[in-house]
Amino acid sequence: MAEALITLILLTILLQAAWSVTARHTRGAAELVRRSEMLDAVRISGWALREELGASRPETDWLAHEDSIALRAFRGLAVPCPGASGPGILVADWDGIREPDATKDSLLLLEPSGQWRAHGLERVARVPPCPGGGPTLRLELDDPKAGGYLARVFERGTYHVADGALRYRRGLGGRQPLTPRTLADASGLDGAGDGAVVVHLRPSGQAGETNAWAASLRLWGQRPR
Repeated sequence: MAEALITLILLTILLQAAWSVTARHTRGAAELVRRSEMLDAVRISGWALREELGASRPETDWLAHEDSIALRAFRGLAVPCPGASGPGILVADWDGIREPDATKDSLLLLEPSGQWRAHGLERVARVPPCPGGGPTLRLELDDPKAGGYLARVFERGTYHVADGALRYRRGLGGRQPLTPRTLADASGLDGAGDGAVVVHLRPSGQAGETNAWAASLRLWGQRPR
């Protein structure tokens, strides 16, 4: 009986030790996942915003508000093929992140006067390539008399932090998350007032937790401080 009792006690101690080790490993794995997601959020936020803002002009192409960045995001360049275009229609070589979309894009057209003028897109279609050219598109503009030498295609969007993630809203559409939902409510975007943007990223977690993985990214267009 004594031996059985001792064996039972030892088994209980071993079981408790095993549960303790398992719990520590589980907590450690969860912490590694959380930190990995936070690092992903920092990398994605830095890359996306630097790409968008670095190719744009502050207060012209983008404007920092108290908690968001509204921008006219550059998506590509259309160079008209010689002799192929006409009034209101551009047949052009296309080089961009994606093809233009008439439902959400607009363009700035460099006119013969040397001025850039904004136009909407009515239709976009692929056509046979220009001689010696790459992908060629037929762009129909909202002005049947418009014509020019070069077109820069943009989309309207807004970046902001909400519901634990950096999100992007295209036009009046929904807010698409770009990062894992790992950001605390204290995260956000801050317009510095000199064409700069400071992105504050704080990890979500229990109250009073040390924010060892907090990050602040300072981004700008043409006017860094």
